[in-house]
Amino acid sequence: DSSMPRRCCRAYKSIPGYGADVYENEREYFFQDWSARSIPDPTLINLLGNNQVLLTAHQAFFTQEAVDAIVDTTLNNIKLFSEGITMYDHPNNFLP
Repeated sequence: DSSMPRRCCRAYKSIPGYGADVYENEREYFFQDWSARSIPDPTLINLLGNNQVLLTAHQAFFTQEAVDAIVDTTLNNIKLFSEGITMYDHPNNFLP
């Protein structure tokens, strides 16, 4: 619940602030240029405008461990595809 940090910072003086690199609706906003447009999400506007909140774009996939895992998975997917393993037989299958 993205409105929770704002409510908690107001209600509990012992919580001086909140920081996060994940926002539940981040796909719509992060990694895009919003400088010439208004953001229509009031919760995000409140979080970004609150001096007790630090909200950054999700960057976890830029770590060396994450990049290594992405490369390993991609190379393994290519290997499996070249062996004829596709669709429902593939270990990374997200199909219903």
